[in-house]
Amino acid sequence: MSGGVPEVRYARSGDVHIAYQTWGEGDRNLVIIPGAFSHLEINWDQPSFAESTARFGRSGRVAIFDKRGTGLSDRNVGIAPLEVRMEDARAVMDACGMESATILGLSEGGPMAVLMAATYPERVDSLILYGTAPTWRARADVPGSDLAEETCRLLLAEIEEGFSEGGGFQVFSGPELDTPEARKMVGRRWRNSASPSDAVQMFRMLAGIDVCDALPLVSCPALIMAASLDPVGPAPSNRWMAEQIPQGRYEEFPGYHYCHIDPDVNERYMQLVEEFWAGASRPDPVERALATVLFTDIVSSTEAATRMGDAQWRRVLEQHDARCGAIVDRHGGRLVKSTGDGVLATFDGPGKAVRSAHDIISDCRELGIELRAGLHGGEVELRPDGDVSGLAVHIASRVESAAAPGEVLVSRTVADLTIGSELRFASRGEHALKGVEGAWELFRSVA
Repeated sequence: MSGGVPEVRYARSGDVHIAYQTWGEGDRNLVIIPGAFSHLEINWDQPSFAESTARFGRSGRVAIFDKRGTGLSDRNVGIAPLEVRMEDARAVMDACGMESATILGLSEGGPMAVLMAATYPERVDSLILYGTAPTWRARADVPGSDLAEETCRLLLAEIEEGFSEGGGFQVFSGPELDTPEARKMVGRRWRNSASPSDAVQMFRMLAGIDVCDALPLVSCPALIMAASLDPVGPAPSNRWMAEQIPQGRYEEFPGYHYCHIDPDVNERYMQLVEEFWAGASRPDPVERALATVLFTDIVSSTEAATRMGDAQWRRVLEQHDARCGAIVDRHGGRLVKSTGDGVLATFDGPGKAVRSAHDIISDCRELGIELRAGLHGGEVELRPDGDVSGLAVHIASRVESAAAPGEVLVSRTVADLTIGSELRFASRGEHALKGVEGAWELFRSVA
């Protein structure tokens, strides 16, 4: 650290440069995912932020980064969906030599931290969240989500009207701390964190985020913290979130303020993070993880085989399997197996899976066959022989059976987790899936 501020370095995530800082020593690692507005150098001008983040370096190695499109990371690359941001976080961990770490998600960084813990359990020792929410959409089953949705709407309006002057700061801080001096400091940080249009895009994406279905899939210990009167990360939503995570623990602070605004809250926040981080251990070998499951199927395969004859049909199937394997690999997925007249594959991000499905259907038309595809995201069991099993696999198979020829059909989980991407979906209504309870709303992916 030079002059108390760690040196800014860059990790490559695909073609994008992700700015990060790292400091501290030891065997335990902590990766901080900041909120919506972050600038690695200007962050340290806020005394309480500098105090807590520097102090964590006495307990182990710490890393923090600016998300792509913000701060000192590459700009003009858009505001990426959560699955792409997770790749950026892994790139930073790789650059720091961190095989696994405790992940600390602050505010808007919370949902991404949840998905990382569920998707890459081998890389997440424990999970810590502060002032966040599992969704900023009103849901009848999530207490406080109506307040979160209203606050997100208010923030978007304030940012659109007065972003350069720190518009929306009073929503975070409460009226007693909303002073001209504070707004000046916040406005400077926000202006250097994102452009006005990117800030608006960020909060529009935020309004659609929903990681509720991923919470039960977080297998590591989790500490969830919230302020009792915080409208951005409502206490009822955070309490509910801790209840959904098998090893979740909830801590509540009195009052309105974020940890980096109120000194008393900040001290308690630092103590809890240090204690919880100290108890983290390397994760057990992974047997279950969150994944997007893709099934494809050749439409009217029996009729096609009869029309082509055995020899030609065998050649078509061989080319089909080879093309599917190459496409899945190109999109970063794993081809689990051929099902005879289709494939089963898994992906660590739903966007990759949807794009792969479209490419498979398009590419295989050249072979004179039509395919359909179905996708669902959920927990899969990773079997020693390389196969996968579990309810998510069964549901994905049923979604595929409901797809029309040439159609990519997805569950609501997949549609929700692609918020912020360029992918678009149209509702196909509710369906009864054989062997699965309840009615399921399915969506057609618009190519």
